[in-house]
Amino acid sequence: ETRFMILVSIVLSVYNGEKFIEQAIKSVENQTYADWELIIIDDGSNDRTEAIIKDYLKTDDRIKYYKKTNSGLTKSLNYGLEKVNGKYIARLDADDIWVENKLEKQIQFLEKNDDIYICGCAFSEIDENGNYICPQRTIFLKDNTDIQNNLCKCNPFFHSSVVFRSIILKQIGMYNEDFKYAQDYEYWVRILSKYKGANIPDVLAYRRYSDNMISAKKEKEQRQYAIKAKYKAIKQKKLNVVYYKYIVNDLMIVILPKFIIKLIRKVKMEIKL
Repeated sequence: ETRFMILVSIVLSVYNGEKFIEQAIKSVENQTYADWELIIIDDGSNDRTEAIIKDYLKTDDRIKYYKKTNSGLTKSLNYGLEKVNGKYIARLDADDIWVENKLEKQIQFLEKNDDIYICGCAFSEIDENGNYICPQRTIFLKDNTDIQNNLCKCNPFFHSSVVFRSIILKQIGMYNEDFKYAQDYEYWVRILSKYKGANIPDVLAYRRYSDNMISAKKEKEQRQYAIKAKYKAIKQKKLNVVYYKYIVNDLMIVILPKFIIKLIRKVKMEIKL
């Protein structure tokens, strides 16, 4: 029985997250798997984030809090990764939440499957008020073959769903600080060049989608970095030029005005319905 025996280090970076940080922390505290440490990196928040977190520090010594000057998500995540102690590392964004048995299911899966080094899960999307949004916007890739075959097409893991073996830090390193956005995608590309990955088909996490999200506000910039990650995957796998078609969609979003992109998406949704 592996339950409650293996330390999991959860890395959470937050910047001005007063609206949702409490829900994120509670979803960690509610885990059926209790052997974890939550490493919170406050990236220079100037709202009530610090006060909210400090209330939790009083009652749960598994939570560790570090406040630093603002440097962006990638550097903050690496700052957190330098402080991990666990056999496994999990990621959670400050506006996302987990289902109660998420860690338990993923740790059991990884302990049973020695060849899998990184594990995500299925997820649902919620809005700012926690209401369910349908459909899920990303392609779900279950096994390693699926993940490897589609690596240059899309990001195979939802960032807040991932648990990976901490030995990866020694073998692969940390997030690439040249990537302001899509840092997770680039990291998975490097990890999956050496190790196998998988996604558990159970919905064990919720991704919050709102107009204030980085991915919504900075979509053009984010797509530019996603192009770099996809290009890296294509080169790494020595794929032929046909695979560059997967970059075209991102290029269109970078180049086209926002109102045209919105119009195209609206038409696509209507066709699906």
